[in-house]
Amino acid sequence: MSGDRQDQRVGEGATAIQAGNDVHIHQGVSATQIAEILQVNMQMIEQYRLEARDEVKRRLGDFEDKMQKQFADHQSSNSESFKDPDFQYVVHEAQKAYVRTADEDVGETLVKLLAQRSLIKDRNISSLVLNEAIEVAGKVAKPELSMLSLAFMLYYVQYQITDPNLILGALSRSINKFIDDISLGDSSYGYLAGLGCLTIENFVSREIPQVLTAMYSGAFNAGFNVNELKAALDGDADAVQLAFKELIGANGIFSSLFTLANPGASLSPTEIMNVRYKFRFPNAAALSAEIERLNIKKWEANILGLQANNAWPSGQIVDELKMVVPKFDKLEHIFDKTNFKKITLTAKGIALAHSNARQALSDFSGPLSIWIN
Repeated sequence: MSGDRQDQRVGEGATAIQAGNDVHIHQGVSATQIAEILQVNMQMIEQYRLEARDEVKRRLGDFEDKMQKQFADHQSSNSESFKDPDFQYVVHEAQKAYVRTADEDVGETLVKLLAQRSLIKDRNISSLVLNEAIEVAGKVAKPELSMLSLAFMLYYVQYQITDPNLILGALSRSINKFIDDISLGDSSYGYLAGLGCLTIENFVSREIPQVLTAMYSGAFNAGFNVNELKAALDGDADAVQLAFKELIGANGIFSSLFTLANPGASLSPTEIMNVRYKFRFPNAAALSAEIERLNIKKWEANILGLQANNAWPSGQIVDELKMVVPKFDKLEHIFDKTNFKKITLTAKGIALAHSNARQALSDFSGPLSIWIN
């Protein structure tokens, strides 16, 4: 009947599915087409002896399942990339790597890297770095992936919060997730340096408190009261007046700088002089940027000094971290006895670490473009 007629008009490369009531149109490369591209590497089965062929076939099938599941999520991947010869090349390299290792962690990392790569249409630094990370991922085992990921989370990721409990919670999740797998020896560092994932800087030597203070001096901070603020801004009546107005609730030039060190503190007139405040920024670099934005650089040294003078002592930072990291002794050993404290991750190393961290940590979701662009 003409009334039941359903017309389909779709663009090139699109797939239309016709149904009695609902019609779902999926743009891009279909699941069947993805399978055909992935199955090109089935020819590698012939290279193996008979007893290995079934295992190779199983691993290729396992990798295809992972890819189909990932690319069904159109928010985090783009199936259109399967039309790109360069993308097909790295897909096939990833398949080969998984066939050789059958390592679930490596497989998940490869698939996440491919998903990120699929979102980049142009040939630029991001696509080139991801291509290299995909090609090298199959040569990196779980201990090395965990070490890269922990270094990334400690040295390169900064949470934009000033609540020390929230930061300690985030740090503990990263440390507790990766610490068990990391080797206590130094061979991994030289191996990863050879792969181009990191460099070992002999003139660099970090300590745990130093790392955390550099990242979070504004969070691990006792704060200041009104009298300490006045003393820090001594000699500049305008600064003191503006700052004091902000502290008692008026809107002044400092309105984006201060917050209560203890959110539950009383702001009654009798308590206002004793309440402790702190700056809203996790460290000196972030605070300096806000000072510049507000065009109050003439007070910068005073403000930064006030923050630095009230930072927690190293021992307190360590004690707080020990309470939330059961294997703190191993973390301390890694810092004290290995090259962990001397490494700098390359772009390739960051891409690997970022991909592994995103799949391992449910509360970490920062896009790779923050670090590689």
